[in-house]
Amino acid sequence: MTILQRRRVSRRTRTAAVLSVLMLAPMLAVSTPAAASSTVPTAEMADCLLYESAEELACYRDFRTAMKVATAGAVTDAPRDGSRLDAATTERIAAAGTAATRAMASGTSAAAQVVLGIAYQNANYTGGSLSMVSRSGTCSGGKYYNFNNLADAGAAWSNVISSYKNITDCASNYYVNTNQSGTPHMWYSHDQLAQVPADNQYSSVRFWDGPSRAELFEHCDSRAVSCQFVAGTPVTETTAGFHEVASHFNCTPYDNSLSVEWSDTTGGSISMTAEVPATTFGSSALSNVSTSISQSIGRQWNWESTVSRTTSLNAGPSGWAALDRSPKLQTAQGTIEIKLKNKAWGRKEWYIWDFEATVEVPDHLGVTRSRGGPMTEAQIAELCTDPARRAAAAPTRSETRRELADDRPATAS
Repeated sequence: MTILQRRRVSRRTRTAAVLSVLMLAPMLAVSTPAAASSTVPTAEMADCLLYESAEELACYRDFRTAMKVATAGAVTDAPRDGSRLDAATTERIAAAGTAATRAMASGTSAAAQVVLGIAYQNANYTGGSLSMVSRSGTCSGGKYYNFNNLADAGAAWSNVISSYKNITDCASNYYVNTNQSGTPHMWYSHDQLAQVPADNQYSSVRFWDGPSRAELFEHCDSRAVSCQFVAGTPVTETTAGFHEVASHFNCTPYDNSLSVEWSDTTGGSISMTAEVPATTFGSSALSNVSTSISQSIGRQWNWESTVSRTTSLNAGPSGWAALDRSPKLQTAQGTIEIKLKNKAWGRKEWYIWDFEATVEVPDHLGVTRSRGGPMTEAQIAELCTDPARRAAAAPTRSETRRELADDRPATAS
């Protein structure tokens, strides 16, 4: 087995995080703590772990192996290709770090290995990956971790980062200079960005105990002096996908028309790094932000809207009819400027950049379409043996059958 060449990196600052590197040559067998050796073709093609305390870099032939080592065996089924890392697996990687931190705090473990963030060589989370790992737990409790010079991770990681993901409760600052100098690009915990603004320029990183965008949004309740939405782009309008809101099954041998009362409720969504239902957040924060959005864009803004109508559905003999609806939506994009009464995470003023919210346009029917056709034998057997249902589907006076085809043109109002 080829002997590893190890290069120590001098301490540049008094921080809890110190870098070090294992220099990798092509086809070297790389050994790391708690893991068997893995062979990688070149460092450029590898998925690597950079440890903040043990001063070493370890690279593997695939992302799955790297995550198995990084989580001390807690996550063994991560995708082999790091670009395929999904939200569910990301949450499990984060949970493994939280569990390890608790175990260290309780004294059942001497160390807590945590994946703080993952940087990728290419945009859209593709190419080789560099996972920055702590052995002292997450950032909770005011801790921070410095990675002072990414060039020390080898030539493959010198100014090449194009996308990233924050995994745990750590916020991050990415610097174009070494040793955390200059103005950083700051991102919150659990943020991810498919294309960084300073492509192929970052030289150092700091992870620190900071909020997520969702946590900041929740502070728009009584803890805030103000939460001001500042529009970044004009409001856009779209329509959602169709879904069924009413149906009628005709069990008689005649054309049949039935008036159906229906209501359809559409909830809003909020996207900061990932889209979530607006109901995820507290009512006080939602109310304050809704008021600010309405004032900013000059439109009514409700996080939930209900449309009610009565529609006549016409079905042929032993046929069915249905009404589908596609709600009309409005989307606002911009920044939320937050001013708190008391400091949180060390400051009173915060910003939620790249905020996007979508709700239904109030009191708007949207787009509707009719569908229908003959019932199947199975439907007839299931639905038309009930006397009550047969009685409800009384025939109309009109003998004219109305065909309701799936491709009937949609109507809007």
